[in-house]
Amino acid sequence: MATNIITPKFIERMRSSDYQSTSYAFAEIIDNSFDAESNTVRITSIEKRDPQNRKYIDEIIFSDDGIGMGFATLNNCLTFAYGTNDDMEEVMEKKKIGKFGMGLPNSSISQCKKVNVFSKQVIGDWHLKQLDIQHLVDNSSTELEDCILSPLPAYFSEIDVILNKERGTLVSWKECDRLDRQYAETLYKRSESILGRLFRYYLAKGCKIELAIYLHNESDDTYIKQSLNSVVLNDPLFLTPNAYITKALRMASARDESLDEKNDPAIYYGKFVNGLADNESIPTNIKYEDYSFVHKFEWKGRIYDFRIKSSHANINIQKPGIREGGKTKVGAVYGEKMKNGNIYFTRHQREISFGHYGFYNISAENNRWWSIEIDFDPEADELLGVSNTKQGIKFNRTVDDESSLGFDKHTASLQQAREKLWFEISSKINKAINALTKVLSTQAKQFEEFIKQGNDDDGTPFPTGTDSTSQAIKNTDKQRTGRFDEDQKQDLITALKDKFRNLPEESIEHAVNKFDKSLVRGCIIYCPIEGSDQLWSYTEVRGFLVISINTNHDFYNNIMSAFRDTKFESALTAIELFISSLAWEQNTHFDNDNDKRRNLDNFRTYVGIHLNNYLQENDIKVTIEDIEKFRNDEVI
Repeated sequence: MATNIITPKFIERMRSSDYQSTSYAFAEIIDNSFDAESNTVRITSIEKRDPQNRKYIDEIIFSDDGIGMGFATLNNCLTFAYGTNDDMEEVMEKKKIGKFGMGLPNSSISQCKKVNVFSKQVIGDWHLKQLDIQHLVDNSSTELEDCILSPLPAYFSEIDVILNKERGTLVSWKECDRLDRQYAETLYKRSESILGRLFRYYLAKGCKIELAIYLHNESDDTYIKQSLNSVVLNDPLFLTPNAYITKALRMASARDESLDEKNDPAIYYGKFVNGLADNESIPTNIKYEDYSFVHKFEWKGRIYDFRIKSSHANINIQKPGIREGGKTKVGAVYGEKMKNGNIYFTRHQREISFGHYGFYNISAENNRWWSIEIDFDPEADELLGVSNTKQGIKFNRTVDDESSLGFDKHTASLQQAREKLWFEISSKINKAINALTKVLSTQAKQFEEFIKQGNDDDGTPFPTGTDSTSQAIKNTDKQRTGRFDEDQKQDLITALKDKFRNLPEESIEHAVNKFDKSLVRGCIIYCPIEGSDQLWSYTEVRGFLVISINTNHDFYNNIMSAFRDTKFESALTAIELFISSLAWEQNTHFDNDNDKRRNLDNFRTYVGIHLNNYLQENDIKVTIEDIEKFRNDEVI
């Protein structure tokens, strides 16, 4: 019979793992609890003091209120392989009991030397299974003793770790020599955001993860509660209310009385927390529906679903009254997320992996404002290469579709299927990032227009034409005979919201009220017109003409923008009135003839292209310096 030999080298290899941190080892235990239908998982750290009076973690106890384990399951939950040499891979291959290297035993021994597991089902008593590394070394054995009938230790009641007397599981880590933090408070501080993110969907469904700390007083053998906190849901897509970012929002929404309201980020952050309880907030991101869908992949008779979800930050988060929202406390939360990774893979709604995967530059500030998630089912583990510890996947960004050459969904090998899937997923991610970046760029431009417009009498800015233009339209085109009715007002608000999706709603409503009171028959607005080469377009809303000047056009950027920046009203008014006259004449004389309208729309496009060519090929541009020089010369 072969002799079982346990050497220090064997032990060291056995305890080594690819867990990123103690927090991720925690997650493995929590997985088991949620799989066992637990509603609450509590992690309790017991601290003691060493002879120098320094605190250290003596024990960590995981407790749940799940269904518990039967005798056979409990008896094997800590069992691992043994063999005749210290080659771990060979030991695992030749003689294997249970799943050593995964789950409960692997995560536990990666952090401590002693593991006790107590479990009870509704019909049954508490039983105990133990794993003691030193005991195995001393006895040169890989055999674990069978689980035994055992009452719970008396101090378990004192520290309140028994969540359900009828059923559940408690896992105790003793001799914790490999924790990545010495003190429970700092360990939990690191763990809270990680666990809140890994288990965000479980928390959203009402499950709880609690973190407790007790200090053991050796003089009278008592335990003093230091803290008990619940892990807060941490949604990196920022689509969930009452999440991890709430704390930052609350802090950032405190008014700075030295700043004007319009320039104080607190006013904008307050929109997400005002009127709510201290631990509540509304989502700070917007789901991007165009790039939130299910991608299907077929291989060997099975169809795999990959649920892709995209989001981007609300304009009030990106631009909270200032251009650089990334420099605020809230922006810092987004920035930290970006550095860690904007792309998340979740396995049946439990996060498995995250990163940038080479899809974007983490030094580009604008990238902080978007996130993408790909959720998949366990059946796709092989295709994505999920690690045994559920801490990563083998997925790589794939830009060459070499897999399509000769790919057969019925006969393709695993590697061929992976390459094909990875290319398809990479393509979807690339397209989503491009679309999200375009949205963010449009929002930034609209904010600049918002800033350039200045303020109306009550401090509500809106990117409209000059006052001189409005007055000229009113004088020449005559004023309306009466105020808007409610339907007209709502239709106009809706039309403007469609053009200014990222401006505060109150600014749009204020602008419509202003148009209503002034009795003008139309207005100039500045907004980007995506995918259009036209300098301007117009929309009639119940007899009211909205003339849109395209802020994406080179004529605007090279000529008109400088006039707006410097408030050179006479020059800007001349251009606005010229464009207005074209719009009014087309609307008056040609809009009832579809063919003529279509021809004129095409004509505007060709004129816009030609105008761009003039500016680009001749490097024509009006600068602020040009205008200031003109004004100075005029004064002289």
